[in-house]
Order: sequence, then C-alpha cells, then structure tokens
Amino acid sequence: MSLIEVDAAWVRPRLPVRKPDSNKGTYGRVLVIGGCENYIGAPALSALAAYRVGAGLVTLCVPDAIKPIVAQSCREATFISFDVSEVTALKGVTAVVIGPGMGQSAGARAFHQAYFAAPLAVPHVIDADALNLLAPLSTHRAKLPKHTVITPHPGEMSRLTGRSTAEVQASRVAVAQESAQHWGCVVLLKGAGTIVAVPNTAAAQLSFANPAMAVAGTGDVLAGTIGGFLAQGLSPSDAAVCGAFVHGSAGDQWRRLHGDAGLLASDLLPLLPDVLRSTVNNLDAASEA
Repeated sequence: MSLIEVDAAWVRPRLPVRKPDSNKGTYGRVLVIGGCENYIGAPALSALAAYRVGAGLVTLCVPDAIKPIVAQSCREATFISFDVSEVTALKGVTAVVIGPGMGQSAGARAFHQAYFAAPLAVPHVIDADALNLLAPLSTHRAKLPKHTVITPHPGEMSRLTGRSTAEVQASRVAVAQESAQHWGCVVLLKGAGTIVAVPNTAAAQLSFANPAMAVAGTGDVLAGTIGGFLAQGLSPSDAAVCGAFVHGSAGDQWRRLHGDAGLLASDLLPLLPDVLRSTVNNLDAASEA
C-alpha cells in the first residue's frame, strides 16, 4: 500500500468544528489514567494537552498519594481515585488515555489487569506503561478495546512484537502496518517520520524530525492530544494523524524560535491552540511565529 503524506491541507477538514452555541459537554470528556510516585507529571501533561486541543472536560484517575501534587499543575481537571470500580462507574466519558506515568508496580499491574478485563466501551489511547504491561501477555491482542490507538516508541514496539528495536527501525512502515492488521487497531509508531497505520488502509507518514522533541514528556502530550480529538468525535485514525500533526507542528514552531535543545514538554501546551488556529484558518504558522 502507498503512504499518505500528511500536511495541513489533509488535516484541516478533519479537525473538530467549534460552534458558538456549544458547552463543555459538546466537546467530550477525556479520562486520563496513569501516574505514580516516580512519574507525577505525565498524566497532567496528557490532561492539559487534551484541554488545549479542545476537549470539554478532563478527569484524572491517579493514585491518591499523588493527587494533591497533580492537582496543582492541572487545576482544571476533575479527579477520581485509582480504583477500577470508580472508573467503570464514571459517566459521560468519550475517550480514555491510559498509561502515562503509570509505572509497572504491583499496584499498577493489578489495576491494569482489572481494567482491561472490562474496559470502558469508548475509544482508547494506550500509551507508555499500559503498553509495557500488555506486552508480556500472550493475549494482549484480545485485550485491546474497539477503536483503540496505541502509541509505542520503537522500544515499546520491540516489546510488543518480539522484534529487536533495530528491526523495528529498519522496517518502520511494514512493522506498523503488520501490527495494525494483526491487532485490529490504529498503530502510531513514534520517532522521526511518525507512522500511523490502520487496518486495511494505506499508512500515513508525517515528516517531522525534530531533535528538540527528544525529551521526556513529549509522548505524554501526544497521547493527550490524540485523546482530546477522540473525545470530540474524530475517528481513531483521524485523531491519531491529526494529533501527530498538531503535536509535531507545535514542536517545529518552538524549534524555529529556540533551536534544537532546551524544550520542555510543557512548552508544547500553549502552542497547540496556535497550531490549531493556523491550520483551521490556513495561515502560515512559520511567518506568525
């Protein structure tokens, strides 16, 4: 299958439409599940990214021990406890992002196992340690909810497929396409030249290759960006491609101003609405920066 080259013209008609007579319920509710004592910031980055691309409400499910700290950096979110019974009782969720900062402790593993036994019946972004906890399971293909986007970096894809990281990198398109077909989900393989593969469809490739983005937390922002688009009704494939485009464009905008090093993942957050505006209005973001 041929590759779809993604640009602003491809993304523009797929972005959510904002209506004057809308309210927060119009734009969906994202549930972000993750965090642990060693990775406190990750779920907040995902939650804030979902808000920055237009989600109406974001709820964070994090361990109680870190909830007060996370709340300081994400004041706009609501919270529930790190308890599967609370998650399954939550109403109005339109997308789930699971994995950012979750860790692989016994508690995280128990939550993961219980949640994927009966996940919420909404689109999912599965990222980071939620993928790492799935990887050892011979049944991980069966654990994926319908309408799922997985977002592995090459190392995580290596663990999921049993191939070496070098093999994954040598055949990025083929590995992503084979995995999407085998698992029946959208696969976003991160890295320079991000690949988004969809079962029975041509894969999309994004041309971003930005060394400034090689820093902790940028993947958490990407996961939240995709989740925010899913919550607003984009299909998993469109949410993945549009999310990668907006995320990558924000990184390029930062790089034009500051260079190849020094970016913090949180620096991307205020740039996401700028990219959305320039894309929707067919503006040249480079000339605006």
